[in-house]
Amino acid sequence: MKKIIIGISLAIIFVICLCVPYWVDDFACAKYHREIEDIVSSAEEIKVIDILSGCGNPANGNHTSKIVVVLVETKMSLTDLKNEFPKAFEIMPFDELLQETKTFNKFSKHISGNGNENYVIVYAESAPFYYLDLRGH
Repeated sequence: MKKIIIGISLAIIFVICLCVPYWVDDFACAKYHREIEDIVSSAEEIKVIDILSGCGNPANGNHTSKIVVVLVETKMSLTDLKNEFPKAFEIMPFDELLQETKTFNKFSKHISGNGNENYVIVYAESAPFYYLDLRGH
């Protein structure tokens, strides 16, 4: 009976240890989402259309990153945007992104077509438990 209780206790501890990195990384990603939203929203001449975020691997290694993707509408050029957001992982025109991948097709419904350019700004940063969270492997 004692061995069964010890076995069950160890199994519960193992499951908790396996889940904690996911929970902590998801909490950190939500916080990162709010930080990036504040940074991008505070910029002049930029209208934030939509924001997506999550934990995963942005193809820069074998670890988990916090990723925030922001769709913006602006009259600014690509160079001006890169100067405005120097810490961004990637900034690219939305049309160019759609040619590379169809993942962001759901952003298409938000495009107004009023003459302004639409850009996607991607922020990525290592998650707190980047090697223990299996989403990046």
